[in-house]
Amino acid sequence: VEAYRVIRMKGEDFRRDDIDMTEKEIDALLKEHFPPLAHVGIKGDCWMGCDTGYTSDPAEIRVWRETDKVRNILRVHMERVSYPIQARIIAAMDRAYGFRSFGIDAGGNGKAVIQDLSGRDEYADLNDLEERLVSIDFGGATVIETRENGIEVKQATKELMTALLNNAARRQLGVWAKQDLEVEEQYASNSYVKNDRHVVYSKGHDHIIDADRCAWYAREWNRRLREIAGGFTEGEVVGPVEMSRRF
Repeated sequence: VEAYRVIRMKGEDFRRDDIDMTEKEIDALLKEHFPPLAHVGIKGDCWMGCDTGYTSDPAEIRVWRETDKVRNILRVHMERVSYPIQARIIAAMDRAYGFRSFGIDAGGNGKAVIQDLSGRDEYADLNDLEERLVSIDFGGATVIETRENGIEVKQATKELMTALLNNAARRQLGVWAKQDLEVEEQYASNSYVKNDRHVVYSKGHDHIIDADRCAWYAREWNRRLREIAGGFTEGEVVGPVEMSRRF
């Protein structure tokens, strides 16, 4: 992918009192990482996914641009960057890229970022955030179909997100940048065990994959899932879910 970039940030890039940094100071710092729109003219064409982390785990952000294909154009890798700053980085990216929709893992780490983006006055300029920001519970279930008799068919959310990645690769709709070997390493080493009711995925070296899962789920939510009665729910999955044995 010709326009693909990897941006790396560390907590040391920001002052210790970063929570008190002004919006102007943050923007000035981010301009070092995000030069004036490197991808001019793509507002509204992009999806984003974020897997947050702080201490032992890094945070990963993945941006995908949709034209004839859905191409990964940017990865932001953050180590020990505080959650308030992660929220500001996501907001700065949304102002630049105008994401159609973006998904954030709503685990313990992600909740802090989601609450910041949804509740603080400094993000009031992010238009239609309640429609575009998708809070994703990896342990929940998603309604994927409502039958004529009113029965809702649910699929485990993490299985659904993984199936979306599988389908994007199989149909050659998604384009992963071959120059980013860290992405290939994570996909190649990821595995799972399947029993009668659940799929258990290997954990630890999968933050890029989880960010991709969030981006493709946000895309599916924007295109189809939010129109289905019931939407996102907590609960049991109805029936077994068939999955590809391979990513």
